[in-house]
Amino acid sequence: MDTDDLVQEAIMVAFENFDSIREKKALLAYLMRTAMNVVNTKLRRKKFHGFADEAAFQQLLSLAQDPDVAADVDLLYKGLRKLPPEMRECLELFEIAGFSIKEIAEMKGATESAVKVLLHRGRKRLKEELTPHHAEYTKLLASFTLLF
Repeated sequence: MDTDDLVQEAIMVAFENFDSIREKKALLAYLMRTAMNVVNTKLRRKKFHGFADEAAFQQLLSLAQDPDVAADVDLLYKGLRKLPPEMRECLELFEIAGFSIKEIAEMKGATESAVKVLLHRGRKRLKEELTPHHAEYTKLLASFTLLF
């Protein structure tokens, strides 16, 4: 990240939220904390760039060295596809693309609470979608163990 970009973004955030700063004397501390938050956000997003799509999924499958990883990725994407679009979109934006709850709320024109609810329900439904598969694989492994 370029230093100039960091300074510019920190000043922009401080300017946008200037009215909410209680102690105007603590502006320097506020700017430093804002700069730290900007850097942390950029670093977090650097890990996850892009959205989940079919082409990325196929590329990920082709790059997977371990067949178990490829199977897990396949199950994850199949589970994601079964979710309602709003839940799936929130999960992809938060978990895969690395956006914050506040940013997702702004993108969707919703409240942060609504996004949190969608994330919670989406994770819960995804877990329900994936749990039967886990049970099937456990049974399959147990039956293979009995054969040998």
